[in-house]
Amino acid sequence: MASDAAFIYAPGKRADALREALPLRLRAATNGLRSHLDPEAWRAAHESRLGYSEMVFAADALFRYAYIAHSADLPEAGAFLAGQVPLCGEQRDVAPSNETSLVTVPAFHRAAAAVRWVHEGMLPLQPLSTAARIRDEGRARQGGLQSIIDGVPHDGGWQRALALIFSADFVTHAALGSWDWIEDVAQRGFLYLDALKTPSADGLLIQFCRRLSTCVRKGCTADEVERARAALDRCAASWADSVIAGQPWDASLVLLFFCVHAYEQAVRGAMLSVTEASRALLGGAD
Repeated sequence: MASDAAFIYAPGKRADALREALPLRLRAATNGLRSHLDPEAWRAAHESRLGYSEMVFAADALFRYAYIAHSADLPEAGAFLAGQVPLCGEQRDVAPSNETSLVTVPAFHRAAAAVRWVHEGMLPLQPLSTAARIRDEGRARQGGLQSIIDGVPHDGGWQRALALIFSADFVTHAALGSWDWIEDVAQRGFLYLDALKTPSADGLLIQFCRRLSTCVRKGCTADEVERARAALDRCAASWADSVIAGQPWDASLVLLFFCVHAYEQAVRGAMLSVTEASRALLGGAD
């Protein structure tokens, strides 16, 4: 059952502070993006076969700029980065001898989807499917999902560590509409998030994906849509607080944009542009 309840962040008491903070963060966002638009730097990255890793950081800088700047330069920047994607190579598999590739290679495919979203206007799902496949195959070689979840020692900070390891996977599957995966993995080890008063940014992203999954499974009733909206609002508030404080957010901003897209697609059947998603995240602060 489709709903007309579009997501728009409700900044509440944060609205004035966020509005005042945006111009202060503009210079940093602009300089941060420019550092990822240097053709010579990209040439060196491709020559060293590290372009795929550079793309992960470039995509997040692009989305930070999209949120703060609202500039006409965004399509041009997106086009430049999208042009670098094929030069990074296919990156279809992870190296068993390189554990970091299990994280970086899927992150590259999410970044590729993100920059193509800016450039093409629609979020391409194939790179996200590739990211999900690579993660699944890599974890199978590591003993499987449950083994990895159980392998995180339950001592100081384990809640944040576990959420950090899995948040991108939850968001990827939400964008793909893989609700069975989200429900299964949530039941395996993420119900603890419900008892936390202030989850990390990654924990909030997982909570939203779980709530959106429940919403879809229950037919997007008015009550479930509102719960999903509230969960996404908490994610947006966490990001906004980091902007106001001039501090880095604990998670990738690309993931938050993907969450907005997932909500709109699941609840309203709408395909948002990056600009539309950015405006939704700004609420009344733009």
